[in-house]
Amino acid sequence: MAFNISSFSSNIGAYGVLPNSKFYVMMPPSGVLMGTLQNTAELNGEGIDTTGLTRLMQFRAEQVRIPGLVLQTNDVRRYGLGVNEKMPHNAQFNDTSITFIADKNSSIYRYMYVWMTSIVDFAGTTTNLGNPVFTAEYKDNYVTDIDIFVFDQEGFLSKKVTLYDAYPNALNDISLDWGNRNSLMKITVGFTFKNWKVDSANITGGGGMITLDTLLRVAQNPTSAAYVVGDAIENWILR
Repeated sequence: MAFNISSFSSNIGAYGVLPNSKFYVMMPPSGVLMGTLQNTAELNGEGIDTTGLTRLMQFRAEQVRIPGLVLQTNDVRRYGLGVNEKMPHNAQFNDTSITFIADKNSSIYRYMYVWMTSIVDFAGTTTNLGNPVFTAEYKDNYVTDIDIFVFDQEGFLSKKVTLYDAYPNALNDISLDWGNRNSLMKITVGFTFKNWKVDSANITGGGGMITLDTLLRVAQNPTSAAYVVGDAIENWILR
């Protein structure tokens, strides 16, 4: 069949396109991270606002990669001879990363640094003496679920990607340059996880379809989540 520009335009108009620039990341702190941050703040005589830190990271997450998926295969000869046929036997998930725009107080950088030191104590942050012991924490204590929300051109939710039992495994180096005065500092953090899932967007809140604007209002005032979007989003997103 010959290419028809009208059919192509009709298809785009009917099904639309999905931009890669409209997304939102939610990442609650793990249990051990909450404790470590609280202890650090008390030792320094400071207060700590973990809710504020979480909101800060939500708004500063500039780039995120949805994980890749590879089916591992073995070569099998169907009849014991002849050409090989690839047969799947397992699934492999690729690690992901999130890039944040750094804040002036380095709160995001310190948050990720403390999270990693709470996983493996290489800096002495989890001991009273302040000496590194290089012991590993129990996994259930340092993992969290990361939700990535993807929106269409109109700002309506298209899909939700959840990374289960995720934790940072890489805090990338940052280059500083006296001659580069017009660039912002960015923090790229690598994450690994146990499993991941894609949820469809066939869900509505109390006022209609869930939108990017709705999630931003929830982030600014999480206590009003049930009022803003109803029980559906409260149970589905803020679980």
